[in-house]
Amino acid sequence: RYGTSCSGEITAIISEILTGLGYVVVHNNPYAGGFITDHYGRPQLKQHAVQIEINRALYMDEDRILKHRGFARLQRHLSQMIGELSHKIAP
Repeated sequence: RYGTSCSGEITAIISEILTGLGYVVVHNNPYAGGFITDHYGRPQLKQHAVQIEINRALYMDEDRILKHRGFARLQRHLSQMIGELSHKIAP
């Protein structure tokens, strides 16, 4: 949320990983988080909050409200992102 809910380092790592996986990453536009990121994000206390908005067309048929083959791919990529992030920020 405009750099107040998560350290720039963690945000940069997440962006780097997702960009490397072929996703377009944009910060704070069109959404900048809300109550949860404001309330729980306290980077000065090592409590970071990140909100990731995902284009539904990547994982579902929006007309029929059914997941498509992109769902499994996105699931793998998000798991990979979490694993890589954990590895990079672990003490």
